Amino acid sequence: MECIYCKAILQTAYSLKQHQNTAKYCLSKQNKDLLHQYLCGACGKGFTRKSSLDDHLKICKANIPSVNQLQQILDEKNRDIFALKKELDLSLQIIEELRKENSEYRKEMFILASKPTHNNINNNIGNTKTTTKTQNLIISDWRPEVIQDKVKENFKLEHIEDGIKGVVRFTTKYITQENNGIKSYQCTDSNREVFMYKDTDGVVQKDIKARKLKDAIKEPILKKTAELSTDECHRLMDLISSSKGNNDVVEISNIKIAILTKKTQEIRDIDDGSFSKEMAVLSV
Repeated sequence: MECIYCKAILQTAYSLKQHQNTAKYCLSKQNKDLLHQYLCGACGKGFTRKSSLDDHLKICKANIPSVNQLQQILDEKNRDIFALKKELDLSLQIIEELRKENSEYRKEMFILASKPTHNNINNNIGNTKTTTKTQNLIISDWRPEVIQDKVKENFKLEHIEDGIKGVVRFTTKYITQENNGIKSYQCTDSNREVFMYKDTDGVVQKDIKARKLKDAIKEPILKKTAELSTDECHRLMDLISSSKGNNDVVEISNIKIAILTKKTQEIRDIDDGSFSKEMAVLSV
C-alpha cells in the first residue's frame, strides 16, 4: 500500500495508518501536530512509539546514573554489609560465651554429684527426722486443671529469663507452696534427689528425681514458655526494625534475644535432670 503523502510503500493497512500518524512529513501534509504519547521521565523528550522511547532510555544521559551516584549507592551497600557482619560477629561471640557458660555449669554439676554420701549413722538419724517431716506434710493438689490455672495466671517472662531455675522458683511458690511453714513437698535425700509428698488421699508418696512433679507441670509450662518467649522475640525484633540503625538498640536487643533463646531451650530440656537438682536445693 502506498502513502498518498510521501509515496512510501507499506505492507498492511495498519502499517500505513501508523506511518501516516507518526511520520513528521506526512503529519505536516495533513496539517497535524506531532503528538508525543510517550515521554522520557529523565529528559522530557517525546516519542510517538513506546519502542522508540525504550530505545532512547538505553542511551539517555539523564537516565543513566552518574559516577557519583553509583559510588553513593555502593557506599550505602557497603555500610549495610558492614553492619550485618558486625551483628553476625556479635551473635557468634554470644553463642561462644553461652557454650562456655554451659560447659562450666555441667562441670559444677558433675562435681556436686560426685561428692560422697553421708555415713550410715548420719543416714539413720536423717531417716528419723525425715519420717517426722513427711508425716507433717500438707496434701498436694496436682490436678491438671489446677496446675494449668496457676501456670496461666502466675508464670511470667521473668521466670523464663531465669531458665530452669525460674521454673523451680515458680513451682516452689505456686505448686508446692508452704502453708504456715508446713511443706507440701519435701526433699528427704538431696544426694539421690528423693522427694516426699501427700496425695489427695493423704497417703505419703515417694517422688524419685522429682519425676512425678515434673510430669505434672511440664506440658503447661512448655506451652506458656513458647507463648511468652515468642511474643517477647517479636517485640524485640520490632524494636530492631524501628530503631532506624541505632546500633545500641540493635546490639542490646540481639543480646536479649540470644539469652532468651538459650533460657527457653534450657526449659525445653526439663527432662535432662536439672529440674530435680534445683528442686532438691529449694525443697530441703
